[in-house]
Amino acid sequence: MTGTQAEDSKKCASLNDVLSLYLDVQNDQKSAIQTKMKKNPFIWETRPLSDDMIDYAAQDVLYLPLLHD
Repeated sequence: MTGTQAEDSKKCASLNDVLSLYLDVQNDQKSAIQTKMKKNPFIWETRPLSDDMIDYAAQDVLYLPLLHD
């Protein structure tokens, strides 16, 4: 495998990228949650989850059935 092939194999699309490409929608909570995750990498282990974390997770799965179709 050449250097370019190795680099290409490490690239992957985010869920937001795929949702945007195929369904023209995005998770509008992404940037806010990314900021929180940078401050606290263990934020998903905190219980109870905050309302915005639940909303983010719900948006992440909301469009999966449509994406599958």
